[in-house]
Amino acid sequence: MYIILNKVDTDTLHRSLIKPELMERVVFLQEHAEQGRLGALLVLRGMAVLVRPGSMNLIPGHPGRPQFENFLDWLDKHNIRSRELRFLVPGAFTRIEFFNYVNDSDFTDEEVPELRWFFSGSEAHHFSDKHVWFSLAHMNNKL
Repeated sequence: MYIILNKVDTDTLHRSLIKPELMERVVFLQEHAEQGRLGALLVLRGMAVLVRPGSMNLIPGHPGRPQFENFLDWLDKHNIRSRELRFLVPGAFTRIEFFNYVNDSDFTDEEVPELRWFFSGSEAHHFSDKHVWFSLAHMNNKL
C-alpha cells in the first residue's frame, strides 16, 4: 500500500513534497480500460507522490506522448532509474485520487500488450545510449 502525500502534474513536479533525490522508483499507472490515462507514483518506501493521470500517454503520435517523454527526461535528470508499468482495475484512478492511497486491490494482472510494448520500447529507446556506455565501461573494467 502507498499513502499519497501530494499530487502534482507533469509540469508542476517541482512542487512535490518528496525531493527527487529521495525517490526510490517510479511506478507508471495505466487503467486497463482507459488507455489515455497514464499516471505515475513517485515512491519513497510506503509513501508516494501521485503524478495525476491524463496528461501523459504511451502511444506514439498521441498528444500526451511528449509529456511522457518529458517526464522520462525529468526522471533521468534526477537519476531515478527504477521504473515499472502496472495496470489498474477500472475506476481505480478516481478512488486513488479521492482517498489518497493505493492498495493491492487497485492493481490487476490483466495487461494491454500493446501498451506494455510501447512502454518497453520507449524505455529501451530512452536509455539506449546510457546502457551502451555503461556496458562498454563495465567491459573495459573487466579487461
